[in-house]
Amino acid sequence: MFRLRNHADVVGWIAVALFVRVTFVAYTGRVWEDALITVAHARNAVEGLGLTHHSGEPVTQGFTSALSVLIPLLGEVVGAGWGVTAIRIVSLAAAAVTIVLADRIAADLGVSRWGRFALMGYLALDANQIFYEMTGMETQPAVMLLLLSVWAVLRDSAWVGVCLGLALLARPDFILWAGAVLAWAGFERRRLRAVLPGLIVVVLPWLAFTTLYYGSPIPQPIIAKAAVHSIWPPPAQIADVPGWLADGIASRVPAFVRTTTPFLEDSLAYAAPVPLPILLAFGSSVIVVAAVGIVERFWSPIWRPIVVVAVAYFGYRLLFLPTTYFDWYGPPFTAILVLFAVSTLDRWMTHGLNRRALTAIGMVTAYALPLPWVFPMERTIQRDIEVGVREKTSIALGNLVDTGIGVTAEAAGYIGYFSRATLYDYPGLTSKTALSAILKLPRADRTLTALIAALQPPWIVLRPPELEELQASYPDIGQRYAVVESLGEWNPSIEVGEYRKYTVDSAYLILRRS
Repeated sequence: MFRLRNHADVVGWIAVALFVRVTFVAYTGRVWEDALITVAHARNAVEGLGLTHHSGEPVTQGFTSALSVLIPLLGEVVGAGWGVTAIRIVSLAAAAVTIVLADRIAADLGVSRWGRFALMGYLALDANQIFYEMTGMETQPAVMLLLLSVWAVLRDSAWVGVCLGLALLARPDFILWAGAVLAWAGFERRRLRAVLPGLIVVVLPWLAFTTLYYGSPIPQPIIAKAAVHSIWPPPAQIADVPGWLADGIASRVPAFVRTTTPFLEDSLAYAAPVPLPILLAFGSSVIVVAAVGIVERFWSPIWRPIVVVAVAYFGYRLLFLPTTYFDWYGPPFTAILVLFAVSTLDRWMTHGLNRRALTAIGMVTAYALPLPWVFPMERTIQRDIEVGVREKTSIALGNLVDTGIGVTAEAAGYIGYFSRATLYDYPGLTSKTALSAILKLPRADRTLTALIAALQPPWIVLRPPELEELQASYPDIGQRYAVVESLGEWNPSIEVGEYRKYTVDSAYLILRRS
């Protein structure tokens, strides 16, 4: 299927990627919060509760990606508690395929060996690629399937539609890529006839299942996140759209720059052993060079679908995603930006092998540099916060609360997974009760404390600042809740040497309504 021109480079980067990922898992044991939301659905399905996050409410599609739940579901069928392990194993295999695809795509686009070296090195060693791929998220299969569908488009393969359908099952936001491919195929009916059947055959069964089972094909987290994170004004303020857009884009440009910046691509990081201006200058340069490449390649037929999806991602990142968190949305599209950046640098350095080699090695080194700090940081977070605080809070909650009794909290992953509570989470990712209450609130008032005030559930789980906000904003309601158990000590920062990150999960309070 693939003819490798530089076997040593490809095999070498595959070995590096697998070694680094296995080491990360063995050393840190890290499991991401949102992965447990999805894995809870898989576990509950195998146990007979349905493909839903918790009992006590109608079944809810509290996950966004079909593959993110189907892979853990297979793991849970094999053995209880194997959900996260299953997606890690699949991610390791996908990492190897991703390296091969990156080499072939770049070669088909005329990128030199050193340019391909840089692209594969980025995919193998970038901290965000590694982190979200190995902590239980669907990130690595998503990166692989995006690149697979790109490769199929470049080869004008008969399997474009199937590859595109699989990509959509990995991430709903790949509808940006699907739209670009369909627009490209629409110029020739032959291509369109080749793409649509495969796409429909792959995607339609899942859409039919979710419509029949959940009542809608749209994942509930998409609705919930849009309800609280959208920068768009309500219909009554439609005249304010230009101002809203200007403010929203201005606030998101720095966040966008961080997606290509070593250390700072983790949106919770605020200090690093390298001066921040140097890091931000590097991240900005990658984006600027990628943008130049996008403009230059627009009129190239072979590049055009990739250009369209890159431009669409620029708009998506600036107009829809929040300024912090949700970092797992980035790696697939960031890989496309790095592809444009390395191809542009490669073309600028047509003379001088040494310059190409130094540029490629420098780029790979920059993205690998954070790993000696990231690994200890994530190990500390897993040990002291995820297990030491959040898991203990969830187990304590499960011991305190009877089955079917409502609990409101923001964190649905660890808190919901171990407690098995009927969780009215904020902003309603997994709960129809919570989402219904959120949607009834004015746009500006869709906060966790407002949700608690609206529902007044028997139990709530809050971080100390959230309790202070509840008591300040709704004093009458706040005084009805008494602390039953307190876990951890509040500290908004966690440090490993000069690398520092914000954390909001160092302490939790379990409160009961009087």
